[in-house]
Amino acid sequence: MQRPTIINPRQNYCGTLILLFIIVCTGCSGKSDDKHASEPTKQSAPRTASSQIQDISDNPGFYTATAIKPTRADVKALDAVIMPVLKKVYGDAKLVSETPPSDWSWQEDLLEGFTYVVKRWFAITEDDELHAAFLQAGFNPSPRLGRKPSGGGMSFFKNAGGKTHTLVIKMEGRSQTIVVTSYKIGKYDHL
Repeated sequence: MQRPTIINPRQNYCGTLILLFIIVCTGCSGKSDDKHASEPTKQSAPRTASSQIQDISDNPGFYTATAIKPTRADVKALDAVIMPVLKKVYGDAKLVSETPPSDWSWQEDLLEGFTYVVKRWFAITEDDELHAAFLQAGFNPSPRLGRKPSGGGMSFFKNAGGKTHTLVIKMEGRSQTIVVTSYKIGKYDHL
């Protein structure tokens, strides 16, 4: 009596992968059947982030981000004092978003939230450099997050637009953005 043939699932999986690999490789030979493929197009290709990058430390997200103008008075005043610091440390910066306080209703002491993308790549461990630049620009340390930076986060007091703001500045390594939140002075700002 003959034994029935049983197909091993591993063999079936490997066979499928090999077949898929052959199909992909033969379809990606680089040869084109289109006789017009080698003719140059009349339109110029749009500039991509990679065509604009000038240095190995440049952040590609900076070149693809669209800058916005601040719309609310507090953001305008704070942007006027924060942007020069970011430009000094990172070469350039763009304000890319504003978050109105109504979007943060769960956090009653929040006044403003906004985000920058910077030109140069950064690591969270470089928070001392950014902290020192803010201190040099006249920002005063706040006890909200501690007087020294920690894990890319830092807090300051700053007068802007006729108000004293408590600022929390967070370096977001994954997105390569700097997130700024402005709070009402409260219980977290006193020793």
